[in-house]
Amino acid sequence: MRALVHDPAAPAGLRIADTEPPVATDSQVLVEIQAVSLNFGELAYLTRQRRPGEVPGCDAAGIVVRPAADGSGASGGVGRFAVQLAAHAGAEVIASVGSTARGDGLAELGAAEVVVGLGGIIEPVFGLLDNVGGNQLTEGFGLLGDGGIALSIGQASREATTIDFERERVRGGLKRLESFVVHKPFGPDLAYLVSLLAKGRLDPQIGWRGPWDHAPEAATALLGRHIPGKAVLDIGPTTVNPQL
Repeated sequence: MRALVHDPAAPAGLRIADTEPPVATDSQVLVEIQAVSLNFGELAYLTRQRRPGEVPGCDAAGIVVRPAADGSGASGGVGRFAVQLAAHAGAEVIASVGSTARGDGLAELGAAEVVVGLGGIIEPVFGLLDNVGGNQLTEGFGLLGDGGIALSIGQASREATTIDFERERVRGGLKRLESFVVHKPFGPDLAYLVSLLAKGRLDPQIGWRGPWDHAPEAATALLGRHIPGKAVLDIGPTTVNPQL
């Protein structure tokens, strides 16, 4: 079987190599992978999260070729999905971007306001979804109103976050900061997202698409913040990989 593996010496740390065919456990299905999506966080921390020769990636689409033996189911872009889902839920969304160009199309996805940075936001907000970390999460936490919550989704800035909680106590009000963690099973959440896609109420925002042998090109563009939305690699029909 051929797969995209981590190779520290390869461009962007990725190369296509021959690997052992996967063996699905009783709670896993075997999927014929037809496309994968690269994520900024996976690429930015590739050497920290993967050993040489390991197959990275957690976003994939394909056809189930063998169901789970025990009967259980297979179940920058993040910000653009977050805008749509929050707007669908009835929230008034303020989308913060790094540059004016990065904000293109967000109003059409449901953002009531698109701002560069957080400096122009003066009214308290109820919730914060942050995938940048560093100073932006610090500033965002300070914007929360009484009862508000901030979810730290990622750390695209690659900077540590420092919050002066004594200053927050002086400001008063109750607010929470939580680290977002993906929990299994994914079935109900995936079914909801797919239903929105089928109804045309959710736009996947594919900003780059090409064959998987162009993975280094896509990874470099994604890490350079040149791709709005998701980067998708199309894979030949002979590649399979177990998906939880």
